[in-house]
Amino acid sequence: MPRYTLAERLRNRIGPLVVPHHSAGRRLQDPSLKLMLQALGFEWVIALHEFERIALADWAITALPLLGEHSDLDIQGKAGSHLCIDGRSAGC
Repeated sequence: MPRYTLAERLRNRIGPLVVPHHSAGRRLQDPSLKLMLQALGFEWVIALHEFERIALADWAITALPLLGEHSDLDIQGKAGSHLCIDGRSAGC
């Protein structure tokens, strides 16, 4: 029986993946989630900058800065999200 990775099982079932943008000059300190997911075979990966928004007919997602742990480091790959679906919203 062939072994399949999680990405091979999921990539045909998943639409776009939204990830936070990273600091381009600091690859070891702030790795790119977009490049990692594309290397796993996910083709439709969207990297959002802080306060950037994607909106469709009935939902929207906005990337928010996360100033939690290690706020003194220049890591932009950690972010919160504001979701708005059918008039209801939540921050996470």
